[in-house]
Amino acid sequence: MNTRRAISANLILFFLVAILGAFPQAGYPQGPTIVVLSQAGSLQKIMEEEVIPQFEREFRIKVSLIPGVAQANLARVIAQRNRPETDVAIVNDIALVQGKQQGVWEKFDPAIITNLKNVYDVAKDADGYGVAQGITATVIGYNARIFEQLKWTPPMSWLDLFDPKYKGRVVPHAITNGFGVTFLVALNQILGGTTSDMAPLWKRLPDLNKNVLIWARTASDFDSVFSRGTAWIGENGSTRINVLIDQGLPLKVVYPKEGGIFITAQLGVVRNAPHPREAQMFVNFLLSERIQKRLSETQYYGPVNVRVELSPQVAARVPYGVRQVRSLKLLDWDAIAKNYDQWITSFTRIISQ
Repeated sequence: MNTRRAISANLILFFLVAILGAFPQAGYPQGPTIVVLSQAGSLQKIMEEEVIPQFEREFRIKVSLIPGVAQANLARVIAQRNRPETDVAIVNDIALVQGKQQGVWEKFDPAIITNLKNVYDVAKDADGYGVAQGITATVIGYNARIFEQLKWTPPMSWLDLFDPKYKGRVVPHAITNGFGVTFLVALNQILGGTTSDMAPLWKRLPDLNKNVLIWARTASDFDSVFSRGTAWIGENGSTRINVLIDQGLPLKVVYPKEGGIFITAQLGVVRNAPHPREAQMFVNFLLSERIQKRLSETQYYGPVNVRVELSPQVAARVPYGVRQVRSLKLLDWDAIAKNYDQWITSFTRIISQ
């Protein structure tokens, strides 16, 4: 009798294992793998630890994330244009426009990216080839501890960066960086120039250069000098400065009286991508309320989805709500892209003198 029971128990166990094995295991993608070019740093971390695992569990689609910087991501997409190996690229505003000019982005399908209807118009490409993942503002960041020790008044204007007392302590971004080009184009306008006339900027750039410790080309360039205390004031995205504050740096954010500058991280689906539908599904996921909320809470991006509700604590640190988003200074990215290569040459020549 005991032998029969043992055999029956073993048979039941066998059939249970067989039945369970016929179903996909929870948490493991069963579908294709999409390749996403992302930004490195803290965004990469939240994508790998939270966003991608959630997407993989829900849609059974694996995501291979390749970190980089915007221009390098664009260059990779362009280099592969005849045989794309990438599905989605996260770039900046100018790289999105340059990619449009090169014809490497696929038009969005609103039937798949259903969250587009909840996105601020200002965060969407007018031709339907891109959408902002989040909103930030190019602003001034300064070392509040140093300013307090020296009894200095906090900066109020972009023109304060020319103050001789900051000599050797200013860290702006180079024009090859998204934050750098927004700052320099806005500064040119403050000095009386236009997008088609950068002469006022080129005339005053040597004066600013005298104050510059380094021209940051990457996030780590900015982070390292402020972490060491050798930089006291600079220009960066409100997102990055807030992340550094959370890491313990004594920084403060200032929206200059001339206005913070609207800048975003942009999402583009690669034309002729290996997995076009899955790529658009991933973009739609990033635009969802819960992911937008997490990006605000962890990266300090202003949400592009108008339905996102933030706590007062988070809302105070990000561009949030129609009124605040509209207060940011908008730039003409099509005009910038048209002249960008020439500007890089002029900028490099001047700061090298």
